[in-house]
Amino acid sequence: MTITVPLEVKSGLPFLKIVQVTLPHGRTWWTRPTIGLLPTFEFRWQIREEDSHDSPLIMDVTDYLGFTFIDDDLIILGLTMTGDDTLGITESGFYDIVMSDKGPENTWAFQIVKGPLQRTSIISVDIPSTTLVDVVKLLSGAVLASNPDMLTFGTITRDINSAVTSAEVVWPDGTHGTFTALVLSTTFLGAVDSYSITYNTITYTQPTVTRDINGSVITRPAIVES
Repeated sequence: MTITVPLEVKSGLPFLKIVQVTLPHGRTWWTRPTIGLLPTFEFRWQIREEDSHDSPLIMDVTDYLGFTFIDDDLIILGLTMTGDDTLGITESGFYDIVMSDKGPENTWAFQIVKGPLQRTSIISVDIPSTTLVDVVKLLSGAVLASNPDMLTFGTITRDINSAVTSAEVVWPDGTHGTFTALVLSTTFLGAVDSYSITYNTITYTQPTVTRDINGSVITRPAIVES
């Protein structure tokens, strides 16, 4: 299940890495979060001196890790740090990303990504254009808008079946938008089959999905940008 992805971080410069992870098909744990509900799992991203879980810790960088589901078995991880953040990485080492149940007792815990992390310093500061705005552009249509559970929710309005009908959302770059349910499932009460999310002047619309007899989404049309 573990994939190896080498990382290179230049101290003082922004860092961005997108990693795709496939989870075991047919599992009953770590399922795709329902819109408006917190996930039942968590991640830990740590950098250590050696490729060993008991090696001395260089830095815990979990706060710089974001995720979203592309489908039920495919997760995209976004590793993002500002130039100030990367200054905290003082040496090269090895990192791993562990996915586990929430809480102190983990029924399931897997190392899903690992690899060497090379830390280099810079002499001349040629700041690249990678910013949080770029991250939103990279992840928006295909990832963020199709997985609103990755966005931060503010005030949420629900119907009598607890379906999210509207909500304030905050994108990773701080932009505020609105989530609006367009089609609610009449078979699986509480589920949203179609919705729209705004980002500045852009509206992302999820066309109506198709569900199987258990309520799982089996057909998810591509997000429409307008």
